[in-house]
Amino acid sequence: MASPPDIRRTLLEDEALRRRGVALVVDQLLARPLGDLVDVTGLTELAQAFLAAAPVARGLDDHAVPAVGRFLTATEEAELTVGELLPPAQADALEALVVDLRLPRFAWARDTVDGELLKKLFAPVLQELLLQFVGKLPGVGGFAGALAKMGGKATRGVGAGVQGIAREFSRAAVGGLRDALSARLASDEGRAIVREIRAQAFRRTLTVPLSTILHDLEGLPWAGFAGELPPIVEQNARSAFGRALLRAEIEAFLAVEGDKTLGAFLDEVGALPTVRAWVRVQAETLLGSLLADDAFGDWLTELAARA
Repeated sequence: MASPPDIRRTLLEDEALRRRGVALVVDQLLARPLGDLVDVTGLTELAQAFLAAAPVARGLDDHAVPAVGRFLTATEEAELTVGELLPPAQADALEALVVDLRLPRFAWARDTVDGELLKKLFAPVLQELLLQFVGKLPGVGGFAGALAKMGGKATRGVGAGVQGIAREFSRAAVGGLRDALSARLASDEGRAIVREIRAQAFRRTLTVPLSTILHDLEGLPWAGFAGELPPIVEQNARSAFGRALLRAEIEAFLAVEGDKTLGAFLDEVGALPTVRAWVRVQAETLLGSLLADDAFGDWLTELAARA
C-alpha cells in the first residue's frame, strides 16, 4: 500500500486526477437535498453568531455605511434619474400601481400627537397671517360700524372691495405662509416644540401592537411591486453602471478584509467557534456520502494505484 506522502505527491503532480476528485466532491455536495444539508440547530446558532451586536455594528461601520456613501457619489457622478433605473414596461406598470394606490389610513396614529402642541406650534403663524389680511382692509378702525350704517349699493361696493382684497391676498398668501412656517420652525421655540412632537409620536408608536401597523400596510399592492422587481434588478445588475458598482463594492470589501484569513475574520466577528463546529458537522456528513459513492471509491482505487 502506498504511504501518505506518495498519495500527496501523486495528487500534487497529477492535475487531471486531482480535478476529478474535486469534481466528485462538488457533485456530491450539489446532489444532496437541502433538508439533509441544512442542520437547523447549527444554522440557527450560526445566524445568531453573525447577528450579535458586535458583528452587526462592525458590519455597519466598516461596510454598510461607507457603501451608502459610495452609492450616493456614484449616482451623482453618473447623473442618473429614477426613470433610467426602470425598464419601460416596469415604469408603466409601477405608474399604474401608484395611480390606483390606496394609502394606509394610519388610524392608530390619530392620537399620536397632542393637539395642543400643534396649536402651540402653528397658532402664531396663523395669527400673523390674519393680521396681515386685516391690515390691508380699508378703514379698519371704524370699518365694522361703517358697514352697519351702510346699505344698498354702498354696502355691495364695500363688499366687493373686501372680496377683491381677499382675492389678492390669497394669491400672495401662499408665499407668505411658507416663509412664516419656515421662520416658525427655525425659531428656538419652534424647534423645541417639534422635538417634543417627535418624542411624543415615538413614545406613542411604541405602545401600538405591531399587528395593527402590519394590517394597516397589508392593503398596499406588495405583490404587484414584487412582480415588477426582478426585471428592474436584472437591468441594473447587467448595466455598465451596475457592474462597475458591484465590482467597486467587492474591491472595497477586500480592501478592508482581504488580507485576513477566513478564520481570523470569523474570530474577529466572534463567530469562529460556531462556524467551525457547524462546518465540521457538514464535512463529516459529506465525507460519509462520498465514501458510500462508488465513483469516489473508484477514484480512491486509481489514486492508490498511481501512487
